Amino acid sequence: DTYFYASPINEENFGYDVISPSVKDTVIKGTITSVDVGGDEFMLDTGFQELTVEVDELVLNPLDDEGYRQLDVGDRVSVNGQIDNDLFEGRVFEADYVTTLQSAS
Repeated sequence: DTYFYASPINEENFGYDVISPSVKDTVIKGTITSVDVGGDEFMLDTGFQELTVEVDELVLNPLDDEGYRQLDVGDRVSVNGQIDNDLFEGRVFEADYVTTLQSAS
């Protein structure tokens, strides 16, 4: 969740091209409207619709009371992941990464 920027004025041409790997993740941005406290999902309002975002696959759960970062209602976030058709819950967005864009507090 850190970005580095380089100045194009100070770049050298090494005679080769850098090709990025293909990315299969989808990125969605929105505001968190509800959080399953101690759980593994939150509701995200994208401006067009609300959808359930599951964070159970993340190494550190941003919804629990442990760790440096906790997500809360009102936070604006960017989520990388993919849509999953969950058998019991319907369509959910499985998060691979969650980046806080603006904290509510």
